[in-house]
Amino acid sequence: MAALVLLSAGPLAGQVDFRPIRTVADGLPSPIVTAMALDGRGFLWIGTPGGLARFDGTGIATFDPDATGHGVPPGPIRDILVTRSDEVWIAVEGVGVYRHRPDEDQFTRVGDFDTGHALFEASDGRIWIGLDSERVRIVEPDGSVSNVEMPASALEPERDHRVSVFAEAPDRSMWLGTFGGRLYRMAPNTGVAALVPIEGLEPGIAPAIRGLAVEPSGRLWIGTSGRGLIVWDPRTNERVRLNSEASGGRSLPQDDLMAVTLQNDSTAWISTYGAGVLVIDPRTLSVVGRPTPGPELRKTDVLLGPEGTVW
Repeated sequence: MAALVLLSAGPLAGQVDFRPIRTVADGLPSPIVTAMALDGRGFLWIGTPGGLARFDGTGIATFDPDATGHGVPPGPIRDILVTRSDEVWIAVEGVGVYRHRPDEDQFTRVGDFDTGHALFEASDGRIWIGLDSERVRIVEPDGSVSNVEMPASALEPERDHRVSVFAEAPDRSMWLGTFGGRLYRMAPNTGVAALVPIEGLEPGIAPAIRGLAVEPSGRLWIGTSGRGLIVWDPRTNERVRLNSEASGGRSLPQDDLMAVTLQNDSTAWISTYGAGVLVIDPRTLSVVGRPTPGPELRKTDVLLGPEGTVW
């Protein structure tokens, strides 16, 4: 199954209704969804290995790479970002990063970047891009581009240093997770990212970091590919682990996580590879729901929509 809509006003109470969009039969260019984002008009932008699509609530429009006029190049879509000004940014594998402005008819290329793995808009309007070349670029609001300096001491040659995910803390510092299981923090107005060691992400056993989310208190949620979920408070260094080896409500059905999405102070959505979607209560750090419609929901992602909807 390519995508789901969870029409829910109270997921913890079990009030979850699923409406499926059934892959290529409904017009998606591929049965695999790699990225999703909602724009201000209510359109759902969908990235797939076969290209880009847009769902308007009724039908699916595709951006055929053989057609002209839309500016979307052929290639798998790695990530999609909708900015606060309603620009749509896409990272296209092997091609680069493209942008669609609300007042324009087509996508145009941004800079000369190589393949982007992660796109993120910070509260100051800057766009962060994690690239295939293990670099991080920042597109400023005026269009200029700056670099993030990574500490040379942290760059082990054998490790994958491509940034897989970004998150912003309440103090406007930035967190960067990598495919090689490294966590970095960049303080505001510094331009330099510092390696942050955390138990469970040590050299030799660190899995890919696939999900990052920050609570208003600054507590960090780290979803890993292979070692479950780590919830860490930088202020106190308190760390809680949820995985398949934990007991009670902190036991996960498996440890391969894809994304972490905080909805409010009582609901966190955890996307897994192979076990559907989990709901965790941030107050108790316990699994309180598993609203999975069936075994076909294998690899998942979560996108929060208006009025309590969850894609």
